[in-house]
Amino acid sequence: MIRPSTRYLLVFLLIGGCVGTADFAPARSLTPEEAFIWSASAPVTVFEPGDRGEIRLILTIAEHHYVYRDSVSVRSEPVPGITFSDPIYPEPKLKYDKYEEKEVPIYEGVVDIRVPFTVTGPVLQEGIPVRFTVRHRGCSPELCFFPAKRTLDLSIRVGGVQPGTNPAGFIPIEQASDRRPDLFSKGLFYTFLVIFLGGVGTCFTPCVYPLIPITITIFGTKDVPRWRAFTLSVTYVLGIGVMFSALGLLAAGTGAVFGSFMANPIVVGVVMLVLAGFGFSMLGLFEIRVPSAVQARLASLAGRGYGGAFGMGLVAGVIASPCTGPVLGTVLIYVASSGNLFLGFWLLFTYALGIGTLFIFLGTFSAAISYMPRSGAWMEHIKTIFGIILLAMALYFGKSAFPALGKLLKPLPTGLIMGCVMIVLSLPFGTIHRSFHGLSGIRRVLKHFGIVLAVFGLYLSVGAFTTPPASLIDWLADEQTGLDRARAAQKPVLVDVWAEWCAACIELDRTTFRDPRVTARLQEFVTVRLDFTRETPERGQLQNKYNIPGLPVLLFYSRSGEYLPEASLVGYHSADELLAHLDKIAHSNSE
Repeated sequence: MIRPSTRYLLVFLLIGGCVGTADFAPARSLTPEEAFIWSASAPVTVFEPGDRGEIRLILTIAEHHYVYRDSVSVRSEPVPGITFSDPIYPEPKLKYDKYEEKEVPIYEGVVDIRVPFTVTGPVLQEGIPVRFTVRHRGCSPELCFFPAKRTLDLSIRVGGVQPGTNPAGFIPIEQASDRRPDLFSKGLFYTFLVIFLGGVGTCFTPCVYPLIPITITIFGTKDVPRWRAFTLSVTYVLGIGVMFSALGLLAAGTGAVFGSFMANPIVVGVVMLVLAGFGFSMLGLFEIRVPSAVQARLASLAGRGYGGAFGMGLVAGVIASPCTGPVLGTVLIYVASSGNLFLGFWLLFTYALGIGTLFIFLGTFSAAISYMPRSGAWMEHIKTIFGIILLAMALYFGKSAFPALGKLLKPLPTGLIMGCVMIVLSLPFGTIHRSFHGLSGIRRVLKHFGIVLAVFGLYLSVGAFTTPPASLIDWLADEQTGLDRARAAQKPVLVDVWAEWCAACIELDRTTFRDPRVTARLQEFVTVRLDFTRETPERGQLQNKYNIPGLPVLLFYSRSGEYLPEASLVGYHSADELLAHLDKIAHSNSE
């Protein structure tokens, strides 16, 4: 049996042996990732354009380790709308380095590096992603590690920009397939005015015009007080508006899928065929008609009074579909491509108001019916004009997907003159005043030829207003060719990134790049123009290379061939603004 004193001695020796063994056990060496840890943080403040802030980059160094000051570097990738200043490093301390056998500046412990920035704008989202590349070379008491590189990602919160807005005409790349210089690019007032006038014009087609006095008589606006005649007429038009607006909401609600395919030439080709089919229908080659049994059933639903007037309005557009269908279908196609419920409802309601204007006027002042021109061949002429317009719209709609169509267009005044001449030359061939009904032989062929002339004449005339004139600047289309030429000539480089669907890009070319002061100044630069109109692998590579979120963007290289990300210009800029920016670049390069 072991005595208590002996027992305590054994426990003491056991503990001492364990401690002694621990003291002599080799310590585990830290890996470089464990010894040198980088982290980054951005302010939680929401910055406005023009505000300044700082990003903190923290390097945490393990005990008994250190990092050479000269090896520490911080580099930020260019971010449109954010300008970074030079990093601010803390003061190092001197340490005798047994490897270099001299005192060298080093960092130990926690290294706090600050990177000031300024929000210059414009920006397209609240959380702006930022990426930093950091480098260092550190040592432990036993060895020195290989130089290391890390990437740090964070975001800066920026306010003052409403979601979906694009300052100075800036268009995000992801919206490229939905942006083209069509009906909607002219503004809401222009859009609604055109749709309203289209409805008014539809009234004078042979499917609608003869129905006006008959319809007014059926729902009873004669021999009633004028206020009742007015309210009955308005109720009838509201019926048309409700029906058309419901179709507009349906088209817009399902058009998100439709719109995402609108950059596909096959889809655009199908839409062009639909528009062309509507156009040929208006020209009388065939008719889009609701079966007579359906028409009779719809007509039987209507009656007298307000209920009858509203019911007749609901079915009026359907019954008159041979003439309203092509125009209505064309509007629905544009609404579907926008995917906008607001446009879907109110554009179709506006079209209904255009159709109903004459109904309201004549329903209120029924005596005015006697002053209206009688039905006749002139209404066929109206249909022909509508058909030509629809065929020209089909060409105009497809020019963004089919470059050959776009190349036919000429700028003002050349394009407008050519188009007007073609329209005038088409008239003697019976383009408008002759109907296909009863035509045969050479006259039918001549009318076909006249329609072709008129369609292309109208296409050239309208397209002239959206086609920029020939550039006064010698643009190179290839980036590498431009950089090589600039390097050989020791010139700076201006790169204009543009697209046909970018309205601000076109405006920049029409105004800023045509200013004599700008064209003269750019003689000192090698000028490159990158076309981002269509999605291509090359566009994707350039977009990633320059971190381009949208258009228009101007990029710059120095005389030495160095890319200047901080000098990039985003959005539309006037001639004075561009000249001032060029002066600033020249001044900074000379320092």
